[in-house]
Amino acid sequence: MAWFHCGRCASLFRAQAGEGVDRRCSSCGEDPVLGTEAEVPSGAAVKEARDPMLRVKMAEVEKPKVFKREVRHQKGKYFVLKLFMVWALLMGALALCAKLFWSNDPKISQRTETKQNGPDRDAMLIEKEYPKCVRAMSGFIAAGTPEEKNQFVLTPVDTARRMSRFYQANPMNSIDPMSIRGVANGVITLKNDVRLIETRWTVSDGRTIDAVFAQEQGEWRLDWEEYVRYADEPWALFLAGSGDADGEFRLLAREREQGERSSVGDLRIRLHAPVFGHPGEAGAVSHEFAVDQLSSDGRLLIEAFKKRAEGGRIYGSSLETKDPDGMIRVRVKVSRKEGPSGREFRLTSVEACHWLSVDDSESGR
Repeated sequence: MAWFHCGRCASLFRAQAGEGVDRRCSSCGEDPVLGTEAEVPSGAAVKEARDPMLRVKMAEVEKPKVFKREVRHQKGKYFVLKLFMVWALLMGALALCAKLFWSNDPKISQRTETKQNGPDRDAMLIEKEYPKCVRAMSGFIAAGTPEEKNQFVLTPVDTARRMSRFYQANPMNSIDPMSIRGVANGVITLKNDVRLIETRWTVSDGRTIDAVFAQEQGEWRLDWEEYVRYADEPWALFLAGSGDADGEFRLLAREREQGERSSVGDLRIRLHAPVFGHPGEAGAVSHEFAVDQLSSDGRLLIEAFKKRAEGGRIYGSSLETKDPDGMIRVRVKVSRKEGPSGREFRLTSVEACHWLSVDDSESGR
């Protein structure tokens, strides 16, 4: 007996030695010697072989191929996932840096504020609300009595009494609604972001009238006190009156030594009555008042005179001022007393450097 190697299934088997012996492989049962025309055993034949070592060898040959394909597929999936995660983290970091950078950039904040409060925003307000102001103005002009006019003005309940008394002391020529037309408009923005619409009108008789409208209870109403330059009594009558009296007045102030004021001492001003319908003219004038430059009234007046000299207006009004050169608008309280030498006047306080009836003030308390 001797050991032989099967050329078909590669198994070792033991058989009788010598020539002429019909040997058969004990594993596959075939002739172990391959001839030139012998068939190579198929995979099925190999799998059906009885030698357990053959199955192990074949499995080891096939397994790496499958394993390599699976590993290559898994590696591709993990690579794409990792790439996506890195990209997402990078984008998040860039977004965070951009947010911190832009929020701390004063130039960007300024541009944003300009966009929100710029001319586009005002133009949209004018386009939408100005026709309502025109209707309110037409209704006010066409109304004949203070009671009828009262429905078109701000705070009508509080204004009714003052309106009736004012027209009794200040007879004003009526205006034909067909003779008045609007020539300019703009937006006034208060500190609390409340916006008013300012308008300018011309009358066929040559008068020019300014009017400001504010929104109240969903309607645009006329600021009547600003419109008529309301005062507790006519300025000329107050100056010529006798006895003690106090009053609040909307006037024009002129500095006596304009451009020559020193940094110390009193600010000396004169107060003039405005002329309705003729904004470039000034009416009755008072004697000279002295105001301490370091007082709150003095600082308020100095700031207003400075803005007027620079060509600016309160609240950044876009309408060109028609007021007399060098004069500013003021709302003041003045007292009159009888002294040893006759009437004495004292400027009690400067309430504001404008004629609006609102309390919020850039140049007022």
